Amino acid sequence: MICLLISIFFGLTPEYKLKSQQAIVDIAYFGGGGFDYETVYRMPIRNRNFVLNRIILLKEKENEAIKNPRSQSTNKAKPSEIPFAKKKLPKPF
Repeated sequence: MICLLISIFFGLTPEYKLKSQQAIVDIAYFGGGGFDYETVYRMPIRNRNFVLNRIILLKEKENEAIKNPRSQSTNKAKPSEIPFAKKKLPKPF
């Protein structure tokens, strides 16, 4: 008998495996220390996707806030206006 099930076997595609591993590493790295690799690996896929999408949203907001600061104070002194900034520090021994 020839086994025909070898070519029909269901398995995860290499693309899915790569995407899954990238999501696990991203959550562990960008999770702010709240997740380790094992915890994220055992996390249900629905929860993992939620956490990853939330991290992406927060990072986008953070980048937008860095690019477009809302409150820029015009009263801040420039380094050239600070009296001690013009002085040269003595060389160390």
